[in-house]
Amino acid sequence: MKIIRSILDGYELKNDWLEAGVQHINYLKEIFNNQVFLETQLIDKDNLPVQEKLTEAVREIAKQTDTKSICTPDAHYCNKEDANDQRILLCNNLKTTFPEISRKISNDEDVPLGCFFVSENYHIPSQEEMKELHTQEEIANTNYVANLVEDYNILSKPKLPPFKCPNNLNPDEYLRELCRIGWRDKINPVVDKNDQQPYLDRIKYELDVLQGAGLSSYFLIVQDIVNYVRNNNWLPGPGRGSAAGCLVSYLIGITSIDPIKYNLLFDRFYNAGRNSADHISMPDTDVDVPIDKRENIITYINYELFVK
Repeated sequence: MKIIRSILDGYELKNDWLEAGVQHINYLKEIFNNQVFLETQLIDKDNLPVQEKLTEAVREIAKQTDTKSICTPDAHYCNKEDANDQRILLCNNLKTTFPEISRKISNDEDVPLGCFFVSENYHIPSQEEMKELHTQEEIANTNYVANLVEDYNILSKPKLPPFKCPNNLNPDEYLRELCRIGWRDKINPVVDKNDQQPYLDRIKYELDVLQGAGLSSYFLIVQDIVNYVRNNNWLPGPGRGSAAGCLVSYLIGITSIDPIKYNLLFDRFYNAGRNSADHISMPDTDVDVPIDKRENIITYINYELFVK
């Protein structure tokens, strides 16, 4: 939720930047229970003068809203001497060459991601470099935020936020209940009783795999997001990629495609072979939503599912 969109027009501050910035920060504070910090960046201010202008604006907004400001670099590589390695990667991605980039820079032509070709300041700076650019308060606030980060292990089992299930059900029980409702509404009316055995075998298999990996809350969260989209009359996609092969997702309304009818494979979406005793892999469910509603949905996820 970048404040830059509220206060900056191109490389210039908007006329109402202070009012817009204060309004934006107060809105975020309401959502996140005042746990909001403002970011200042000055590491490349000599090549990007807008950084200094923007930082002074951010500092004033922080003062007006009694918000802590922190300092960060825009680090894309470890050391300054790594800049050329990144430029090689950028040329490859942009399908161009160093000589062509140099020609455009010499002629003042627009160069995509041009800042990386004229500056070597996108490294991880030392404490001394940061002290030269930022206030002691900003550095102290940065250390304060760093200390808020809990120890974590990226190889641990999924740590999903608790999902509030009705009727004192736990996530496993509630997911099975939703599957039963989906079966009643989507399978019984359209699939002959004599043809339901593949569905029965499949749903038992999928639930064994998914709940064995402790992923019931994941599916309840994704279903809640899709329901939010539908309840606002925004059209979610019917299902894309391997996620369309999951019968659980079809029964609870995450997808709209019957994977048995179209011979779609669940194991391509998720299988127990991806897991070990020390590591559980997370599923990947793509949910297509209207692009102009994306921020609304992200705000809902941040607030309703993780904050409220």
